[in-house]
Amino acid sequence: MPELGNASFVTMPSYTANVATLQEAAKGAGFFSLNPDPDGVLRRAPLVIRLHGKLYSSLALEAVRIYYSLNTISIQAKQLGQGKAISGIYLGAKKLVSTDGEGRVIIPYRGASNSYRYISARDVLNKNFSAKLFVNTIVLVGTTAGGLLDFRAVPMQSVYPGVEVHANLISGLLDNKFPVEPAWTKWANLVLLIMFGLILTVWLPCLHVLRQALVSISIILLFVAFNLWMWMSQGLVLAMAIPMLLMIMLATLNLAYGLFTQEIGRAHV
Repeated sequence: MPELGNASFVTMPSYTANVATLQEAAKGAGFFSLNPDPDGVLRRAPLVIRLHGKLYSSLALEAVRIYYSLNTISIQAKQLGQGKAISGIYLGAKKLVSTDGEGRVIIPYRGASNSYRYISARDVLNKNFSAKLFVNTIVLVGTTAGGLLDFRAVPMQSVYPGVEVHANLISGLLDNKFPVEPAWTKWANLVLLIMFGLILTVWLPCLHVLRQALVSISIILLFVAFNLWMWMSQGLVLAMAIPMLLMIMLATLNLAYGLFTQEIGRAHV
């Protein structure tokens, strides 16, 4: 893949290659390293990375490219400030996969483990399976044995087979169904945080305690409904935890202060 100027990518310092015999027989190669979020949960995966100044595609992206018999993978980038932010990846000329500003996607998990069909290596070696299962199908060879330690913590469960993470990525690429977190969502999250924070900060102190509670609950429900609408209808991911914590904190402080001053008023009377 070509270099793309000053665009931001996930960067790797080095790599470990495949066994030479397997690499020479392969039609392509892709990286499969996945880094979890700071809390240790794997939610996002890069489709491309930068290594020694060049770009390389992931195992999932390369598998889908070969499956579609495509020769090219191109990247779409938009100017953002002084640099460029990745906005999507073309598979050939017909398919655009939307990504965040670093070429990552949110992994579209189908559900808990075993959401995809597994065939034991023992059955394959003993030819105890139907060959029709492998017709026109992308097959991943991986491990699920506990001793091999190929497990990840994902949003649905803390022990999840690593090979199935790549299966979810491939499925998302084939269906072109990914929750999208564009580069501009960081600014959108900041605007929403400031907007709802200012509304509650200015409005709540002017209201009676009961109305404070009603207004706070209404605004929180409105925010949750807006966030879910963006997720379900537009496929966009906006932050929910931090704005929710801010609104709950402001509502709690105002309610506590209102009840305190109300009690002082009663005592004075």
